[in-house]
Amino acid sequence: MAKQYKYEMRKLKAKDVFSMSKILKKMDLKGKLARTEGQTQEEFGQQFFMTILESIGDAEGEFNSFLGELVGLTEEEFANLDMEELFGIFEQFKAQDGIKSFLQLLK
Repeated sequence: MAKQYKYEMRKLKAKDVFSMSKILKKMDLKGKLARTEGQTQEEFGQQFFMTILESIGDAEGEFNSFLGELVGLTEEEFANLDMEELFGIFEQFKAQDGIKSFLQLLK
């Protein structure tokens, strides 16, 4: 049985590439998301999300707007989520079909 979340995330679409690209550019992540030799997918995923969390303040509004839109919330509603709800949305984002390919487009 699939885990139930308070906010269900829609599938990523082509238009999302442009939104994420703008966010990542504003966060100045170029070169910080490279996978190192011998690094497992899980280790890279952890590194990726830690790097995002360290830089998120540089694009707070855009980030809240983008993820909020994925789950049907406004920027302000998303910004005021409980941490448990926020991490549930992060889990859904990481579990999206094609997320690896999606993120490859943003490098």
